[in-house]
Amino acid sequence: MSNYGIYAELAASQASTPVSTATTVVIIGAVLGTDATKYANDPQLVLSKKDYETRWGSTDCSLRKAAEVAFDMMNMSQAIFINVNVDGKSDENDISTETIVGAELTQTGCYAIQRIYPKFGLTPDIVVCPLSSVSEVLQAIKINITKANGHWDGICLYDVVESAGQLEDGIVIPQGIIGSKQISNERFIACWGHIKTATGIYSSALYKACLLAVTDAQNHDVPMRSIGNLPAPDVSYITLADDDSPVILTEEAATMLADGGITSFINIGSNVYYTWGDGTSALTNNTVSDERSRFDTTIRMMLMLGNRFQRKWRNAIDAPMNLGLRKDIITEEQSYLDYLKAIGALLGYPKCEFRPLDNTIETIQRGEFYFTNIITTTPPARYIDLKVGFTSEGYAVLLEG
Repeated sequence: MSNYGIYAELAASQASTPVSTATTVVIIGAVLGTDATKYANDPQLVLSKKDYETRWGSTDCSLRKAAEVAFDMMNMSQAIFINVNVDGKSDENDISTETIVGAELTQTGCYAIQRIYPKFGLTPDIVVCPLSSVSEVLQAIKINITKANGHWDGICLYDVVESAGQLEDGIVIPQGIIGSKQISNERFIACWGHIKTATGIYSSALYKACLLAVTDAQNHDVPMRSIGNLPAPDVSYITLADDDSPVILTEEAATMLADGGITSFINIGSNVYYTWGDGTSALTNNTVSDERSRFDTTIRMMLMLGNRFQRKWRNAIDAPMNLGLRKDIITEEQSYLDYLKAIGALLGYPKCEFRPLDNTIETIQRGEFYFTNIITTTPPARYIDLKVGFTSEGYAVLLEG
């Protein structure tokens, strides 16, 4: 049959729907080029790479790379970008640590995190600064992810210091890396190694921060899934920030890093990469001083519940705390805890309580009321083992009949 006439048919889709997530990622970096000082220290809610380019152009810089990871690689629907290049430096290495840290009074640098909730009504859930992860910067971030605006709690992913001395003939020596952690704290996830993709070299902390947000969206916007052992699309190999040569990180070495509270990546075969490591930066020698600090999921679940409670009941402040309101709070919180248990995010018997231990006549007459959520988070399956045993009993079938 010959082709003749006019016809139409459906073609393959050319674009996918961006991933909408309730987890807000905040990226602190710098813009270079003619727009270097644009929106300096003024958080911007960016909705796409095109949106980023409309604001700041396409000059290569830490925030441009962030846009590529967030929107090209992870297909996120939004992220908050903070440009700290107030002096219009043409080289990111010339931006001082003091500028990145910023000041509390003027809410500049890392303290610009305090501007986010008043401006957008969004909480800074995950903060990452691919521009710098020196200890002074991390300490400033720590201040600003702990009760931001007096209320909101978040976490930070950071890049562990890299050096050629951590390698021997291109093979990673984990002992030298473990001692390079800039901060040991449950609010932080340490990330080692930069990643090489078809478009360039990127911070692994930046990559994992965006990957976490997308993973949350895939799990009902609940941070129940660890950052460990997730497919790492677009990753060609692991490298160092200033050298695009591939490095070899064995699974054994990556596990040693994980025991030291440092996440990385592993090649599972055929140059397919997965993330590796599920602990917070508080983990050392596979031990923690408080078990809530062991897994990233535990601390993130706890922070999420605290933030959610404040958003949910903020309008109850100054309302009469009668028996009806007390019951409403307990009932709604318990319902949500039961939901988290139903989807596998919690184990056992989670419970919301209004305890006499916490609430006395003295606290009540001051208008102070204390509710408590008692929870057991679901641990990641960090180690699974099968024992295969031999028996000669099966040989008996050969003697039958």
